[in-house]
Amino acid sequence: MAMFQSHLLSHQRPATSSSSSQKLPPIDRPEICQDVSDEDWETFLAQWNHFKRCTDIPPDRIPDHLYMCCDKSLAKLVIREDPDIITKGEEELKKAIKRLAVIKIATSVRRTSLLSIKQKPGEPIREFFANVKASAKTCKFEIQCPHQCCNNHPRIDYTSNVVKDILIAGIADVDIRKEILSIQDLDEKTDKDLVDIIEAKEIAMKAWNNTPVLGTAGISQYRRETKLDSTSDSLKVKLALMGKCGTCNKEISIYKKFPSGKINKTPFKQCPKCWRDNSQSKNSASARSGTSEMAEISSSSAKTGNTEMAEVSGFFIGAIEEGQHGDADSQLTVNSIDLDHHIFTEEGWRRASSPSHPKLRLRVSTSKEDYSSPLTKNSPKTHGCRG
Repeated sequence: MAMFQSHLLSHQRPATSSSSSQKLPPIDRPEICQDVSDEDWETFLAQWNHFKRCTDIPPDRIPDHLYMCCDKSLAKLVIREDPDIITKGEEELKKAIKRLAVIKIATSVRRTSLLSIKQKPGEPIREFFANVKASAKTCKFEIQCPHQCCNNHPRIDYTSNVVKDILIAGIADVDIRKEILSIQDLDEKTDKDLVDIIEAKEIAMKAWNNTPVLGTAGISQYRRETKLDSTSDSLKVKLALMGKCGTCNKEISIYKKFPSGKINKTPFKQCPKCWRDNSQSKNSASARSGTSEMAEISSSSAKTGNTEMAEVSGFFIGAIEEGQHGDADSQLTVNSIDLDHHIFTEEGWRRASSPSHPKLRLRVSTSKEDYSSPLTKNSPKTHGCRG
């Protein structure tokens, strides 16, 4: 008997310590609510099957757990429609939940929305592929073979072909799309093969853009077009802003685009006519009084160069517009415009007061006789000019 007890002890497994065992985390039940799309419903079914596979649920309790996946409002609707729906089994309960939770959308509407989907800037191609594939599953891209020999065969599913075409047409980067379309055996590639190729090009593009590159060589065509479009849109909005003149209360454009392509940084407060009249009155007052002249010079020097440049440029443009489309009382021409005294500084044009001084008109032209004389021909560096 002692030998038998010793034999039993030799075959016993060593006891494992409780501290070394680890409890697995529980798996949460998936949730479903009202007003979901067909893509969300398919995702819920996949999560529900995963929950059943990883959880030891008795077969008679499966409908109860499925009912607990519904939120409170959806659960009330399911019970109100059929109080005994839980006792009818899992499949009947699934049909009832889908009927009350999923929004009914026509297949043509889903297909139209799918065909217009595009990859968002910065969205990885795999994320775009997952969204397209989930939407394509609900569009029923199936067809029955028209031949009589295939009447008993299942319908042909061509979803992968549609997904492939949408991927090519929806690539955000124009350069990558051109490279994909230049592949010779593109028709033989599957949608998954296409995702791998696009992903490799995206990784290479990101690595190239992160390196220091001179100029815009590392910027793709799509990024350049997006930057130009955003800049032009903001410029159009700014140029469309309107205001009123502080003197005559006339509606004016507070921003103007100059021939150099720039616009004034500060909005205009007066129309060109009031600005001209105000400037002329200041000049005449400064000519009569030396004190007012010094005060005006001090005030003008206090202004920033950008503000003065914008106001002077706006005056130039406004004077020309009034000369072409002015009133009968004030007709100006482009050839004869009376301007204030301005000086050009490092900050740009600035208006400066100066006392009245005589004006001298000059007309400078070349003389044909000076160029045709023998002396001028022998000395090409000598030019004739008459003042």
